[in-house]
Amino acid sequence: GGAAFGAGLWLLGDELMVPMLGLQDGPTASGAGTHVNRLAMHLVYGITTAATVQWLRRTF
Repeated sequence: GGAAFGAGLWLLGDELMVPMLGLQDGPTASGAGTHVNRLAMHLVYGITTAATVQWLRRTF
């Protein structure tokens, strides 16, 4: 569901693609707390997105 979407987005986006595109330093440049914080934000985003999609499907 939403948590898996958020975690995948974090892993593929923040941890892999953003550094590969040169938009920020690689994952080893940040501390563990930064990674945990970003993962948590992506989990909230994924869960919120999934809940919104479910609500829209029920409503319309």
